[in-house]
Amino acid sequence: MRAAAGSTSLLGLIAVLGALAAATGVAGAVRLDAPARLHPPTADQIARRTVGRYFALMNEGRGADFCGEVISSATLDAEGGVYHCAPNIDGYVKRIRRQSFASAVTDLHALFYMVADGIASHCATGRRCPRSRYGGWAGESAPPGVAWRTSSDPRLASTTGNEIVAVVDPRRSSPSWITLYYQAADGQILRASWSTATGSWRGSVVDTHEGRSFISGVQVLSAQRAADGSIVADVGIRVGTAPATVERFRLVREGGTWRADTWTDVTSALVA
Repeated sequence: MRAAAGSTSLLGLIAVLGALAAATGVAGAVRLDAPARLHPPTADQIARRTVGRYFALMNEGRGADFCGEVISSATLDAEGGVYHCAPNIDGYVKRIRRQSFASAVTDLHALFYMVADGIASHCATGRRCPRSRYGGWAGESAPPGVAWRTSSDPRLASTTGNEIVAVVDPRRSSPSWITLYYQAADGQILRASWSTATGSWRGSVVDTHEGRSFISGVQVLSAQRAADGSIVADVGIRVGTAPATVERFRLVREGGTWRADTWTDVTSALVA
């Protein structure tokens, strides 16, 4: 039984996805003298609904509900019971975002200097300093992998692997105050505003509530019913801006509902 080892892998990946797809009824007229027949759900539909419920509860921070409702009793025992499982679930996303925030601020400092240096080199003579040029000037000193845009739309900021698109907001920027948008590793787009006064770091960094969800892509790649009635499903998952991975779930029927029993990261095995 791999519940304990597998749960470590999943707890390093999951966060958010809404419940998906309900079973559909037979199309056409329904005879009044006979009960309507419904198509039984396929293994794929069951997998999507089960995994969807799993991620939704994780994202909402409902650790007790997650541990008691969507994982099997064997997996819950492997997690040390609900009182050990729930705090791990509730704190997972918060821990990742707290860790990614520190590195994001470091990246924002570097991006800020690109804009500030561009303004200093082009506006030092007191000539007209159009804010629409700030992004272009920042791009002149940007290293490979960093592209600049000038816009008030934070959704244009993106991070994909080592490729960064940073955005300077002309409406909120001036030679003395700069506002940037940057997508952190957890998928959220941050707005950073700082003073350009020498030696000053007066400013702020806030979440714009834009950008990808923490789980930015979930897809059931395959689902098959095993001889014992369980369902084995491969699920593609992307956490924030990290590369996509594939988790293999074993879903079992327990207590009148489908629950996740074991899960394993099979990314490397599939790639190989």
